[in-house]
Amino acid sequence: MKIKKDNTKALIISVYFVQGIVSITGLALFLLTRNVFSFTWLQLSFLGALSTLTWCIKPLYGFLTDQVPIMGFRRKPYLILSSLLTFFGYCMLAMYGNGFISIVIASIILNVGLGFSDVIIDGFVVEKSTNATVGRYQSLCWRAKSFGILLASILSGILIERAVFSKLLGGSKITSLLGTLFPVSFSAQIIESVNLLDIRYILLFTSLLPFIVLFLSLQMNDTHVEIKENKKFSPQILISALIALFLTLLVAFWGLIPGKTTSSEAITSISIFIIWSVWICYYLLYLIKHKQANYTLFMAALFLFLWRFTPSFGAPWSDYFINNLSLSKEKLGYIGSLASLSWLIGTFIYNKFLDKLPLKKLLSWTVIIGVLLSFSQLIIASPNIANKIGNFYMIKYLAAILLYPFYFLGYHFEAWQELMNQPGILNLEALLSFLLEMMFILSFLPLLKLAALVTPKGVEATNFSVMASIMNLGLVFGSISGGWIYTYIEGQYAIAGLSFTGLHLTIIIGALSSLLCLPVLYKLKNIS
Repeated sequence: MKIKKDNTKALIISVYFVQGIVSITGLALFLLTRNVFSFTWLQLSFLGALSTLTWCIKPLYGFLTDQVPIMGFRRKPYLILSSLLTFFGYCMLAMYGNGFISIVIASIILNVGLGFSDVIIDGFVVEKSTNATVGRYQSLCWRAKSFGILLASILSGILIERAVFSKLLGGSKITSLLGTLFPVSFSAQIIESVNLLDIRYILLFTSLLPFIVLFLSLQMNDTHVEIKENKKFSPQILISALIALFLTLLVAFWGLIPGKTTSSEAITSISIFIIWSVWICYYLLYLIKHKQANYTLFMAALFLFLWRFTPSFGAPWSDYFINNLSLSKEKLGYIGSLASLSWLIGTFIYNKFLDKLPLKKLLSWTVIIGVLLSFSQLIIASPNIANKIGNFYMIKYLAAILLYPFYFLGYHFEAWQELMNQPGILNLEALLSFLLEMMFILSFLPLLKLAALVTPKGVEATNFSVMASIMNLGLVFGSISGGWIYTYIEGQYAIAGLSFTGLHLTIIIGALSSLLCLPVLYKLKNIS
């Protein structure tokens, strides 16, 4: 489908860009909760759990926008509503966020708004796409989101550290008016060299971003549907989802009771995983039973799960870099920021060169190349070798070029000198991270295309959100299994004169487990 002369493209870009750019509040929100109001770690965990939960229930949002049209429209009214929810959530954080309860309520409101808008635009994209254009739409979505995340990673620290908003508005009538209306929120209290006023301004500025989506959604070219033509589900799907939500809330609140052990937290995570896995299986079987989908949908879901299931070992690697090698946390953070840049470039490569390739062949090759590239991390687990390779002329300067914009934010005009003097392992880690993240987006976009292609018409938002949830559940299971596996393989080993550590084994296990999805892929039919 060619994009007509309407605002469809601009609307898609705006929703995903806003989802990326709102991460600009990450540092400000942490400072507000931890430094200003001294939230306990339990309170921070509770806040994070509730925020995550609002995204876990995305299939419920999809059900509403698919099955309960407002005045005959399935997307436009809900997109306006979700934009307003996001606006009110950030406004509440900025103006009334003066304690645990108010910040929790505001966080729930804004995350519901963001999650709902994500589901709506995903459904809209799938609805408007054909087999020929679905890949381009998915690439467009992630290009916009990657750019938003990249911009946020550059600006978030600067806005607080340099007190940009205070300097611009500190003596203005705006501040005087806000100070009169909200005297507690907009006080000039200084907490550990961070101006509370700047935190408030960043949150207030972010609250204005959803108006970009709101303005474009008012002109949205939505299709009018008849209610009687829109009934795809029996109420049992919604009822079963509400039961799953209720059970999730019970388990989540039980897990947050003070005094719980680490094993209890693991049990909580696994229980929530099982609840939603059972519901998703029930949903897929329902669609197949009522001939709203076929066997291909189930196999596609299984492939998506297995692809994301790969055991992850983030915590052991963080411990290796920070505690074992004593590398700079700040520099590791800059290397982490390369992901958004890599995704941005990857979306252009996919759209230009890969979208037209047969989907099964593309998925097969991205899995295989990703596995081979993952083995390169074995070098990082051997610091002496990694330092030598990382100081090689070409690798050193390629890493420096990639990292310079991020280092400049922290080191200013001394950034290049800092890059030239840093350990070689950081250069190699930066280059490999850049390539691995690019490989991730080049394999992730075909997955989204697969999810869109197997989605039945009329239930686009629900089904696509379920497919996305399946990938997220695979990621959760990978994280849990990774932590469990590492407890048994941590340590030093020696076989046939070769010495290696548990970290080397994590790379091998993670890479080989990525191949589990290939047998399922070869059984998929009619996906192109």
